[in-house]
Amino acid sequence: MSLKFQPIQLLLVEDNPSDARFVKEILKEKGRDKFTVQDVNLMSEALKILSDNEFDVILLDLNLPDSRGLDALLRISEKQFDVPVIVLTGMDDESLGPTAIQMGAQDYLTKGELSPDLLVRSIWYAIERHHLRKQQERELGTIESLSLSAPQTTPSSEKNRISLQEKSPAVIEEMTKRFRSLLSLAAGKTEAYAEEKISDEIREIGLTLATNDAGTHDIIGVYIRAQNEELENKSTEERAQVMELARQMAFELMGYVLSTYRNRLRTLKKS
Repeated sequence: MSLKFQPIQLLLVEDNPSDARFVKEILKEKGRDKFTVQDVNLMSEALKILSDNEFDVILLDLNLPDSRGLDALLRISEKQFDVPVIVLTGMDDESLGPTAIQMGAQDYLTKGELSPDLLVRSIWYAIERHHLRKQQERELGTIESLSLSAPQTTPSSEKNRISLQEKSPAVIEEMTKRFRSLLSLAAGKTEAYAEEKISDEIREIGLTLATNDAGTHDIIGVYIRAQNEELENKSTEERAQVMELARQMAFELMGYVLSTYRNRLRTLKKS
């Protein structure tokens, strides 16, 4: 669906009429032709609508009559709907936000701090990150096919292979620490910050992962764990910056891993 020429199809799952009205007024204020909002107040209704319709994004309240806390997000995740989710939390359950992100939500917003600019920006970022994640999955699929062709690897499928996390957890732990250190450096823009230095370090991480026959889940694990650790105790603005930087660095990391596997295969074909 082209987001440039068509309005954003948004599903709002919220049982509080005043909160639902506030969100719809914000989106209306930001442009009547930019958003098409359908709202429901029960999780069961949301699941039925999602089964029959396509949406660009979901705004999900975590306290519904038929679903409390993170159970709402879990129920959506179990159905594997290909839609990004932004969680809406109250002041008393704000601590659930970071956990929701670890479970797959693109962002979380606290209702008491909601503003028009913040909400709209979060929606656009969530949709963009979702599309980019799908692109990452395609890239990772390429990495997987190449890593399975590498000489160290004997299994013929991801199902049979032993992940690097299982074989050498210390390597994954060290690469995660290094990735997070670089992410923190880039986000803080300290005196030690230098794009060339960071790229060199990412290249070294990629080389280490490829040398150790890392697969799809290994690379995702390094990226996601490092990102989630860096997101702790960050404001909404800081989270957006960290997630964008992590995405850029993950793409760069995947590029280096792909390059290493391709070079290895070329060498094998020549021998």
